[in-house]
Amino acid sequence: MPLLLVSELSELSSLEVSKANIPTSVILKAQTATPIIPKEAPKVGLDYFLKLETITEELVHSTLQAHKDLELSGVCIPLTHALEELTALDALLSVHEADHSLPEGSLKIFIEIGDVPMAAYSLCNAGLFTSRLAGVLWDAAKAASALGATSRHADAGTYSLALVATQTMTLMGGKALGVRCYDTLERDATADALQLHAQAAKEMGFDGKAAACYAQLETIATVFA
Repeated sequence: MPLLLVSELSELSSLEVSKANIPTSVILKAQTATPIIPKEAPKVGLDYFLKLETITEELVHSTLQAHKDLELSGVCIPLTHALEELTALDALLSVHEADHSLPEGSLKIFIEIGDVPMAAYSLCNAGLFTSRLAGVLWDAAKAASALGATSRHADAGTYSLALVATQTMTLMGGKALGVRCYDTLERDATADALQLHAQAAKEMGFDGKAAACYAQLETIATVFA
């Protein structure tokens, strides 16, 4: 089962590459185009996707160039109603590939549903705008904030109705696209609560659950084994 870790760039050196439950994908939240990349950042067995909050030619090229030492597998972007942004990003990735002698289509796109929860309803059409899709995930905290929800959870392992709609449409859209689907992060969850949420996500049909830190991976890996 592919694991997913959402991490800050500064935390990379803490990844323990010797563990059997090492994640296969890491989404890096890097906001600067000139980061300091730890020399000990593990590369073997990891696919790095760089989180981009906006899509502009200058930002995409400068940020990818700055992180080239990580041998990026692609980028992660928040989906909005404007699916045409995927076409623009696809074109920018093609230019970067050509400039750096990378195979065409080698840089993939991870989609996040969160700040614009309604974008989940158009997710199934994303494949019409790019063939680079690698996976989808949703962020409950961001979706709740966007919807003005005062509570994220209904019970242990379940979400409030407004968020269940976003969760379900993300899953259905990802399945329609034929890509890996990941349930939301639980940043402050106890081990028991995380296990309940991971089990519920597995029963729904998710391929995995995003981990907010390396310590959560073991619990998630056990549930989805």
